[in-house]
Amino acid sequence: MKIKKKKYTLFALVCTVLLSLCALLCGCGGNGDEKPPEKEVASVVLDTTNADLVFDVGDEFTANGLLVKAIHTDGSETPVFAADCTLSAPDMAQRGVKTVTVAYAEKTAEYQITVREIESIGVNVSGAKTQFLPDEEFEYTGLIVTAHYYDGVPDSVIAVGDYTVTAPEDMTAIGNKTVRVEYKGKTCEYTINVDSPKSLEITSAAIEKEGDKVYYVVSGTYEGNYTANDFTLDVQVTSGSWGTTTLTTTATLESGTFRLKGDISSIGAGRFISHLKIANEESARDLANLSAVTENEIVSGARTLRIGKEDVFANGTQYVVINCELDASYQVTGATLDVRGDKVYYVLTGTFAGYTAEDFAVDIQETHTQFWDTKKIDDVIVTLNEDGTFEVAANVTGISENINYISHFIVSGTQHDVLNLVSQDYSVELGGKTYTIFGYDLWSNGTVYVAIKVN
Repeated sequence: MKIKKKKYTLFALVCTVLLSLCALLCGCGGNGDEKPPEKEVASVVLDTTNADLVFDVGDEFTANGLLVKAIHTDGSETPVFAADCTLSAPDMAQRGVKTVTVAYAEKTAEYQITVREIESIGVNVSGAKTQFLPDEEFEYTGLIVTAHYYDGVPDSVIAVGDYTVTAPEDMTAIGNKTVRVEYKGKTCEYTINVDSPKSLEITSAAIEKEGDKVYYVVSGTYEGNYTANDFTLDVQVTSGSWGTTTLTTTATLESGTFRLKGDISSIGAGRFISHLKIANEESARDLANLSAVTENEIVSGARTLRIGKEDVFANGTQYVVINCELDASYQVTGATLDVRGDKVYYVLTGTFAGYTAEDFAVDIQETHTQFWDTKKIDDVIVTLNEDGTFEVAANVTGISENINYISHFIVSGTQHDVLNLVSQDYSVELGGKTYTIFGYDLWSNGTVYVAIKVN
């Protein structure tokens, strides 16, 4: 009986402890499930630094990157998830600037997005492969695709993978092929060429006279699908401006050999090196280290032409060199402006001997601008008179306003300053503008250039 009494006493003690703990817990918990009252929101602030702000017509609007912050009445700040806000839905079907309203805790803020509409797309193939061999796999690495938009919205380069390129179906047959590029319903095309392997070796050079013409003749051998239109010769003077002149070139191709003739009848005085330009080749080929150069001399009118080989750059490379001497002279004696119809001409006059009309040209050069750009004038009228006088009239209509231009008289490809010809200013009027020719001591050293301006 004593043992049973101890068991009941222990049981009662445990129950008493448990009841006491429950009472304690209930007293501490109170209303534990209730949230403390939220702070009152005074305003909402948006940070769009990393938000998507530019879309294309038809894109789905997203608030990716948008940061929202609640400003409370006590001055404290709380970040807010954009998902906890209500955002208005902008019209994504029409281009233009759209306003997006963000609402949180009955407060609102706004930001703007731009919805662009693509007008067209274009491609830049300068870095892409456009020449392929038959059955070579087509690829477009380096292709740059650009979207052009309405309303003056800046162009954008389209990421690789976002546009679709359709390769030519037939990469076996030789010829030009069309590649189609598509992006968001807009398309453009560019051309590639499939051709058999080609090789060409230049072996000889000479000068020859035919009637009143003198030709620079280049010969060699070739393999592949070349045509007569693939070849152009040029000559480059090795002094002064190092100007390059493209020659009128004819080509004869027969049984794997070629013969090119470039007209050098009107080149100027000086020493010239030459190049061969071949269609679809990025760089022109130097005419150098040829196995056969026929060194000879031809006299044609006022010109004496010689061909030979020289180490022009003292680097061991023997360039084909054409030397031209002119038994000719000229002197510029006057400069003025003249209105002829709806054009203003800059007119140089003087005397000459031995030159042809092709020998004379004019350019003008900007002064006191960032680049000092020089522009050769294409509209030039050259008149050579039997009494040994000449007139060269260059069209200067439309030159930029408020810029002083100096001029050069180009004789056989070489620039010559035009100096000390204008003692007082002379002006003409055309189209509400005043064109003036005047003497200009550009460098303040007593050298007075002939200059032109319009205002």
